[in-house]
Amino acid sequence: MTETIQIGNRTITASELISLLASYQMLPQLQRELIIDEAIAQNSRFAKIECTPEEIAQAKQQFYAEKQFKNEEDIQAWMAYQGLTPDQLEIITTRKLKIEKFKQVTWGNKLESYFFQSKRVFEKF
Repeated sequence: MTETIQIGNRTITASELISLLASYQMLPQLQRELIIDEAIAQNSRFAKIECTPEEIAQAKQQFYAEKQFKNEEDIQAWMAYQGLTPDQLEIITTRKLKIEKFKQVTWGNKLESYFFQSKRVFEKF
């Protein structure tokens, strides 16, 4: 069985999708996002990227505020329009948080020393 997606009156096969992504110059963005997902899913050099329940709840509330959701019906309608499951919504709402935590774990302690080493260059601007 061939996987397809229906968009309007058009049915697109999985093999066509790659060609379309390339034609619309969306393939580099997809590749970039997949690399980011891989980085935040793995253990970093220092620690596994984990979020507390409180951080997850706050990330969800921030996402909902950005989307201007007023109630559960708004969330459900948006999920239906986007074709998302609750698990996919959870991934989307916590992704920014995980990226920020990954940055801190990976580079956070190096930024200050880099700034002071490069201070003269920054002062010229």
